[in-house]
Amino acid sequence: MAAAVDRAIVVSSHAPDDADASRRYRAALAPEWNDAPRLGAACSEGSQGADALATVVRFRVAGEQLARRHASELAPLRRDVVVYLPPSLTFTGAPLLDLAPGPP
Repeated sequence: MAAAVDRAIVVSSHAPDDADASRRYRAALAPEWNDAPRLGAACSEGSQGADALATVVRFRVAGEQLARRHASELAPLRRDVVVYLPPSLTFTGAPLLDLAPGPP
């Protein structure tokens, strides 16, 4: 579950705005987060099941908040980098800003 949250943060990191970051984040949580009853059952097996479930849900929510904040704060700066710097001086290996529309 935690690995899915980390993956979702990375996947959403180049979103052009906070709404798209949230969409990408939620999509990237699959397949681990698609089965909520299984998650609840897995957490309830331990002696601290309720605390375990609450912790992992808080982590997921915090990850999405981070993804949205990251997009809203960095997207304008990423656009400036695209405008002012030649491609050889931008970020290596990853698209600087994905402006292509995603699926609805």
